[in-house]
Parts: sequence; structure tokens; C-alpha cells
Amino acid sequence: MKFKVAPGLSPQEVTRPNGDWMPVPQGFRDALVIARRFTGKRHQLFPEVQFVYLVDGMLYASDNRCIVEIDLKSETFGRARFTAGDVATLKAMPTEPSEATFRADEMAFSWLDDGSWCRFDTEASGFDLADKCRSLLNQFWHEGPDIATLDTLTGWHEASIKKVTRVAETFDPGVTPAPFSFPNGRGLIVKPSPGRIKP
Repeated sequence: MKFKVAPGLSPQEVTRPNGDWMPVPQGFRDALVIARRFTGKRHQLFPEVQFVYLVDGMLYASDNRCIVEIDLKSETFGRARFTAGDVATLKAMPTEPSEATFRADEMAFSWLDDGSWCRFDTEASGFDLADKCRSLLNQFWHEGPDIATLDTLTGWHEASIKKVTRVAETFDPGVTPAPFSFPNGRGLIVKPSPGRIKP
């Protein structure tokens, strides 16, 4: 059997982990990569911003300036916290995983076409960030104008604008927090002043 072992794990672990395996929603890996773009760097005050969170079939991420929510169209698809390394490993695989299983301290993905798999350690912490992202989105998000109709985006944090415009279909820079949308996802961005989104 072919297998892949996630970074930091023992190569002696050569059997696919036991668990309740479920199909991976179509487009999961691409959605995870998009969410990863909106994570932040390691920060002592806000360590949770360096991860992507999977909750109730939704991915959540925040860099404390932007937040995003991506709908995987599968409410029962796991609960996990993804590091940058986890996302890079899944992105490096030639195809999207077929199945996944989740536990409180680990998750695993498998590829049925060749029998390969990988396992990652995870933690059951930091999920308050996902709840706060969802709450802010429910409070402030609305459908903005088509991004193609916007002539200029001045007065906004340049790095955040680059992240948003790479994926956005709609964006309303006339308010703050400013809502934007993208396929199967939505988000908010705030100006550098008066403040940031506090997790």
C-alpha cells in the first residue's frame, strides 16, 4: 500500500488510520487554499489567526484584518484546525483527497485511486475564532456591488485589498467592515483605522 506521512510523524506508521471515513466535498482542497490566504502570522496575543478552522462544513480564517467563511456544502464534514503545513501538504498532492476522518486530536485524508493517505495532528482549541467570524459575518455582511464596476479602492490596507481582489466577485468599500463575496464564500475587511477585527 502506498502512503504519505504528514511532516513530523513517524514513518513507522504505515497503516491507514481507523475511523469513520466520509467523502471529501468537491472543491475542498481549493477552498482550503483560499482560506489559508486569509490567515495571519503567528501572534502572541492572537495565536488563533494562523490557522484555518473547519466547523459544520464551513471553513473560517482571519488575519485580524479580513475574515472569510467558505461553504463546503456538507454540514457534517468534520471539525478540525489546519496549520499552514497541513494545507501545503494537501495542496502538494496530485489530486483532491477522496475521504477524510476526524478525531479530537487528529485528522486523516486518503486517496482511493492509489491507496495513499496522510494524517495530521490537530487540536480542539481556537474554535472560538470561527464562532466570532460567523457572528461578525451575520451582523455586517451584505451583497456588495460587482467588483468589476469599482473604479478605485483608495484608503484601504493594500495587502488586504490584494487578498480580496484575487478572489472577490462583489465588494462594498463604502462601509466598514466592508463585505465581499467569492464563489461559495463571503468575507469582511476593515480599514487600518479606526481598528481591526478583534477575535
